[in-house]
Amino acid sequence: ALLEVSAERWPEAHARHSRRIAPLVAVLYPCLLGMLGWALLVRPDAVGAWLALLGGVLAVATTACFAAPTHGRLGSAPATERVALLRGLVLADRVRTAAAAICLVGALLLVP
Repeated sequence: ALLEVSAERWPEAHARHSRRIAPLVAVLYPCLLGMLGWALLVRPDAVGAWLALLGGVLAVATTACFAAPTHGRLGSAPATERVALLRGLVLADRVRTAAAAICLVGALLLVP
């Protein structure tokens, strides 16, 4: 959606997105990691627990190492650099979506 924002509306659109997404990440990712840790404690021999952990850690790592720093740069990047940064975020989103799918498959394998 940010790719479609005009240059005039960019600062406010990006700031609004950042304000909305930061609290979700701050709440959801620790809960996700806690649940994955719990699954490993309860079922350390289960392939599903390890698969879910792989997907969850990949999603969190992609956010922490790429998406969040890129959003930080986007806040002050000149318009000429925005499209490349946003395309990088699209790639990060695809990685995170694949990671979430891996995590889901692992979780489904844990269902009795």
